[in-house]
Amino acid sequence: QALKRLEISRVILSHLTWVGTARAILDGTSTTDPATHSDHAASELGQWLLTEAKTTITDREVLKNLTTAQRSLHVTFGLISDCLTDDTGCTDVEERFADLLQISQQIVEMLTAAQTGSFVEWSPAFAVDVEEFDRHHQRLFELVESLYQAMSRGVTGNDLSSLFDELVSYTQYHFTSEERVFEHFAYPGCAEQQKQHQELVNGVEKLRRELLEGRPMVAVEVMEFLRDWLTNHIKGCDKAYAAFLRDKNVGEVLRESTLRGAAGRREKHDRDQPGTEYGE
Repeated sequence: QALKRLEISRVILSHLTWVGTARAILDGTSTTDPATHSDHAASELGQWLLTEAKTTITDREVLKNLTTAQRSLHVTFGLISDCLTDDTGCTDVEERFADLLQISQQIVEMLTAAQTGSFVEWSPAFAVDVEEFDRHHQRLFELVESLYQAMSRGVTGNDLSSLFDELVSYTQYHFTSEERVFEHFAYPGCAEQQKQHQELVNGVEKLRRELLEGRPMVAVEVMEFLRDWLTNHIKGCDKAYAAFLRDKNVGEVLRESTLRGAAGRREKHDRDQPGTEYGE
């Protein structure tokens, strides 16, 4: 696993160097032949995809998507190169370079997702023996796995943002549910749990912003943060409340909380709609 991570890191750094050279060619500060730079098979990433990649990345679909994206990258640079030698002058060079950067980000995300290895799966070892919260935790594992798979496929933009938004929203829902139960039953570890919950939400939201802003190498940080969060937080803090809540009716507390929340929203709606009565 360590050798695989090192190999992919080397390929990523080589790819980012290629992108830097492409920018330098565009700016006229590099002596690299644009025609050579346009050849997808001449780059280190291209050579790697043609040779070692198939033994490092075992998912055929991911490898196919990587190869397609890498060739698209070089086609895009070829269009930029044509513009640089076009006597009539092209007006969309920067737009095309922006397209190249977007494809590059897609490639880096796929490579860094592959670098993290397969994501940890739910197992009975994560059970806290509170049915409602075990169900929540399983859903969190599913959402993180969906995010991991999306990054492995090179999903970017709004589609990736939607997956991250769903994860953040469900995380907040789960933490709020836990804290309502803790307060109801006067769980002595409530304050520490609330502190950790806020730190985790802040961490997820920070990584979400950085990923969507296109910061290089952030995808691997995202997956490692989420993996550590799910495994360490559940097996640590959450396991600690298992015995305290085991004989308590957590489901009833959550149902009552949901009903109160719905009633509160209805009251607010009626206050905002003068003349509207309950039941209408």
